[in-house]
Order: sequence, then C-alpha cells, then structure tokens
Amino acid sequence: MPKQMPSPMKNGEKSIVDDVVRDTTTSISTTTRDNSMSMQLPLLTKMNYAVWAMKMEILMEAQGLWEVVEEGTEDRRKDKSAFAMICQAISDETLLQLNVKGTAKEAWQALRTINMGAYRVKKAKIQSLKREFEALRMRDGDAVEDFAGKLSRIVYQRRSLGEKIEESEVVEKLLRAVPGKLLQLLSNLEIWRS
Repeated sequence: MPKQMPSPMKNGEKSIVDDVVRDTTTSISTTTRDNSMSMQLPLLTKMNYAVWAMKMEILMEAQGLWEVVEEGTEDRRKDKSAFAMICQAISDETLLQLNVKGTAKEAWQALRTINMGAYRVKKAKIQSLKREFEALRMRDGDAVEDFAGKLSRIVYQRRSLGEKIEESEVVEKLLRAVPGKLLQLLSNLEIWRS
C-alpha cells in the first residue's frame, strides 16, 4: 500500500480525489501549483490501461484539465500541466515510446493507441486459445500425459493473459475430450475412489 499523503482538507474532511485514489496500489504523489492539493496518480502498466485511463480522467477533471486532453487548448500553461500529469503517471519506458509528443492531447491519443492495440492483441490471443481449447481432442493413439500436457499449456497461456479458468472447466474439458474407452476407465476409477 502506498504511503498516504496528507490531505489538504481541514478537520479530517475527505476530498473526491482521496476517494478515487484510495485503492491505487502503484502511485506517484504530486502537488499542483494552483491549489496546493496533494494527490496520488496511478501508474500505467501493461495490464491496467482501462482502469488507469478512467482514474486519470477523473483526476484531470478534478484539476480542470480534462478538456485540455480531450479537446486540446491554446492555453500553454494548462496544456503543460496536463502533459506533466500524464508523464508522471507513466513509466520511463512508456515515456520514451511517446516520442516526445507536443501536447497533452497528442500524448493521450498515443497512449490510447499503444495500449488499446496491445489490449486487442491480447483479446485476440485469448480467443484463439479458447478455440484451440475447445477443438482439442484426444485420439486413440495419444498418450494421456501428452494430451494433459497440451491441455495444461493452453490453460496456462490463457491464465497468463489474465483470463480466469476454473479447475472444474478444465476437468469437464478433459472428460469431454478423451476417447470412449478411456472415459469408461475414468468412470470406473471415480466409482472405485468413491
């Protein structure tokens, strides 16, 4: 849990920003010049773009900077403030990928393109693995160990991409995919085990 920054509110009052960032696990602290408010910015990772973007939009709205990102502005000071917030909430590696965009709007659009592209690729890979999982069948000559290894590999890959797969789904697939003669053997083992 990140270190909690002192609240600028008096008498223990909470601001909207405190509620928004309370559960952020990786964050950076910053203080704005306009109203001396401390806040924690979420750090963009490879897996959290959608949540990061929502939190950043809320935080920028609270600072009156979201319009700058969404529509652009001629106000150089506001643009640089929004750009600085974005830069503080991304890794050095990601900052280098931006190729030093000139405005906050351009930086935001580049981050969306970079991360939504990666998100779409991930979703496509998950869909491909789901099809492979469903199409997987054990043939009469296949060894049980080889089939179980293929099944485990697909399940591991899907889980590594963030998909939740229950063990019961894997067991059901195993029972659907084995040839009839092995199914009878599995049934006999289950009866014997009971």
